[in-house]
Amino acid sequence: MADTEGLSLSWQPIRAFVSDSGDMAWDYGKGKLTSPDGLVQDVKYVVVWHRIDGEWKIVMDMFSPNAG
Repeated sequence: MADTEGLSLSWQPIRAFVSDSGDMAWDYGKGKLTSPDGLVQDVKYVVVWHRIDGEWKIVMDMFSPNAG
């Protein structure tokens, strides 16, 4: 597992969806990952949510660097 101490992530959702049943959702967007030494990497992300007992919980959270 990568060392994430000192990393900063900011994100901007592009679109979000909720299942017809209302208990699953997902969103995707773009963001910036900044390392402790100031290096900034543009990224894209997706997050999957599941509502359990009325609370939204993250099931999966993934991001990857943009090509280039």
